[in-house]
Amino acid sequence: MRFVFGIGSWLLTVAITLVGLAALTFLIGRVVPIDPVLRIVGEKAPQAVYDRVFLELGLDKPLYQQFWEYISALLRGDFGTSFSTTRPVLTDLLDFFPATLELSSLGLALGIVFGVPMGVASAYWHEKWPDHVIRVIGLVGYSVPIFWLGLVGLFVFYFKARLGGRARSG
Repeated sequence: MRFVFGIGSWLLTVAITLVGLAALTFLIGRVVPIDPVLRIVGEKAPQAVYDRVFLELGLDKPLYQQFWEYISALLRGDFGTSFSTTRPVLTDLLDFFPATLELSSLGLALGIVFGVPMGVASAYWHEKWPDHVIRVIGLVGYSVPIFWLGLVGLFVFYFKARLGGRARSG
């Protein structure tokens, strides 16, 4: 009985989290100062075209009804169309997922290869100079903005190490 209660509690937590995440993404999409209709039709579109697309997107409906339709579409597996690429969101997710998986796997592997030995060394030489050096490296690693780290990584691995195929030197 305790096991069933634990599974039920876990499922309820997951459901609440997913609904909260869906509500958050829905609301972010509504408060971002980008007009989705203008993004689709362009700034030089006639007012009649703008109005038609506005109605097609259901933006004339109350917010609670738009949210209900959003949730219903998600439950059917319809993630909508990206305003950026004008392709189905699911297609974009499936296209970019392999690269995301590759990057996250590489990051995990690097974290294990470097992080575990550094943690063991830090514990072995607790409060000695190797421990302090490893702490500083860890602090810098956590403090560096990820976009900057990505640019440096591109520079080092793609341009300098020529690991990106036909790289040109600059």
